[in-house]
Amino acid sequence: MEFGICVPHYGKPVDIESILGVARSAEELGFASVWVTDHLFVPRTMEIIYRDNMLEPLALLSHLAAVVSRVRLGTSVIILPYRNPIIVAKMLATIDQLSHGRLIFGAAVGWMDDHRDVPARFRFAVQMLRPLLRITNSASLANFWFTSI
Repeated sequence: MEFGICVPHYGKPVDIESILGVARSAEELGFASVWVTDHLFVPRTMEIIYRDNMLEPLALLSHLAAVVSRVRLGTSVIILPYRNPIIVAKMLATIDQLSHGRLIFGAAVGWMDDHRDVPARFRFAVQMLRPLLRITNSASLANFWFTSI
């Protein structure tokens, strides 16, 4: 069994040193991975800790790749229908290269009610991502997974 931890990359205010400290501590304590979550926006009517000031997770993983050298870096999960699959593929390939193959990529439709009407866009994005990731020659293509719809 392996253990990972989600870095606190949201809230008021966003504390960069805390985020980096959690990632470094996870590595020092022997955790297998550090994770980021995703929401481009959360309605004001929802009282959720990550409603405000969430850092963009793929950009953050790119930074974390330079800060920690052993732990794997994961997305839990990217809300794929909100994103351009071509740009996501390029970002993933870049993070995978910068981290020397430590990227774990998970994608999903999302959990909020308004996410449930986007399975067609999700399927399209997955169909686009798979060949794009192969083109990039990503060393850890096996570490990419998608929810089934």
